[in-house]
Amino acid sequence: MKPPYLKLLPEISEANRPFWGALERHKFLFPRCSSCGDYNWPPYPACRSCLSEGLERTEASGDAEVFSYTIVHRGYGRFNDEVPYVIDGQARRETTPVHRRREHPWNS
Repeated sequence: MKPPYLKLLPEISEANRPFWGALERHKFLFPRCSSCGDYNWPPYPACRSCLSEGLERTEASGDAEVFSYTIVHRGYGRFNDEVPYVIDGQARRETTPVHRRREHPWNS
């Protein structure tokens, strides 16, 4: 008999169901503002650049450069038996950064 899965799972809601459904199909969707064109991650009800609520789900092309990640060698709690594992990967898309704030000169 298989032991029960005891780790936290995401709570599926109507707002995030398209995201999780796309992941099941091996696709990554993220919000893109239909007003200014900026990509916003993590998801938020409005664009972080222009505050428009007109966001559309856009499929990632898969073309990106990973520039940061963490390898965990001492897992926390129920994850301790699964070390090593990678978390907190960050990637830069080739065409447009996923999140940028135009009002700050260091993010332009």
